[in-house]
Amino acid sequence: MRGLAALAVITVTLAPAALAATHPAPVISEPVAGQAREGQPLVLHGHVRNAPRGAYVELQASAGAGWRTLARVPLRGGAFAITWHPRAGGLQRMIRFALAGPRGRLLLAGRAQQELVGQAPVLCVEPATPVLAPGEGAIIGGVYIDGGPAPGVHACSEGTGTVVEVLNSSGAVLASQTVSEKQSYVFQLPPGSYTLRTQANYCSGQALVKAGLLTHADTECAVP
Repeated sequence: MRGLAALAVITVTLAPAALAATHPAPVISEPVAGQAREGQPLVLHGHVRNAPRGAYVELQASAGAGWRTLARVPLRGGAFAITWHPRAGGLQRMIRFALAGPRGRLLLAGRAQQELVGQAPVLCVEPATPVLAPGEGAIIGGVYIDGGPAPGVHACSEGTGTVVEVLNSSGAVLASQTVSEKQSYVFQLPPGSYTLRTQANYCSGQALVKAGLLTHADTECAVP
């Protein structure tokens, strides 16, 4: 995961209600299962059946006694994709999907559901771009803490003197590097598949190196 570059893609379905055959009732088939984070775009895809011509789908958030529209997109062939940009972490938000007519009139609304918005990712300091030797590539990344109590964290490790090792497909250690607090590592290696791990052996990652290219691969430390 590379902070703001990452997109979480979630699929929902809006289905017609039995009591309103002429209009589709936006009923979400399952709760939003992704992790929303402050400042990190979250993309939601879905479908509406039998929607009136020119209809829009809105993503709404609870605002006092009413609802505020966060994003609004037109239906195209019954499909939609909404991008949500959460602006405040550490909060619980009540959200819902709604169907609006071409003039903005609310036709139907889906059920409200609770979404925890996590704090913004804390990224490791990017290293200087290395000059690659002929025929080699490089791995660039950081040691990240992931998880914890909901909504969890994704933060560069603050540990000092963390040793990161690179292993080949046979499990042999080819290189190691001591990473300072909130810093990144750089390994220059020949093309191939590699495993990253800390010497403590509870943080790991995978990387595929190609000649002449930089590969971003973090070492993730999963926290229950």
